Amino acid sequence: MLPRIPKIKLPTHPLEPLREIVRGGRERLEEASNDIRSIAEEFHGGTPDMTSTAQDTEKAPKIEPQSLTVGSKVTTEETIAYQKRELGKELLLLEKHLREGCRIPPTTGEPCDCCSPKHT
Repeated sequence: MLPRIPKIKLPTHPLEPLREIVRGGRERLEEASNDIRSIAEEFHGGTPDMTSTAQDTEKAPKIEPQSLTVGSKVTTEETIAYQKRELGKELLLLEKHLREGCRIPPTTGEPCDCCSPKHT
């Protein structure tokens, strides 16, 4: 006689654990978005402009050649201001990435690793 296969007891609400995970993920995304926004505000001295389009943020920065004269030097203040601007741009891109659910843009639309539970 063949052994009996035990009956599997299914949970009464199988979607509830998934809903909890999604809720927790949304809360973490909101917290991360708020953190990024506050850092960007600190760098820019106000609320970041969120009206830019995706095309504006994906353009490579223009590099303008500068004439190298013996007397021209970049000051520390100019360097710090430049670094703050660049960090602010990257933080805005990160905020957009998190807001879109960590989706990799146009090529596949698949979620990337960075928001998966194994990283949090």
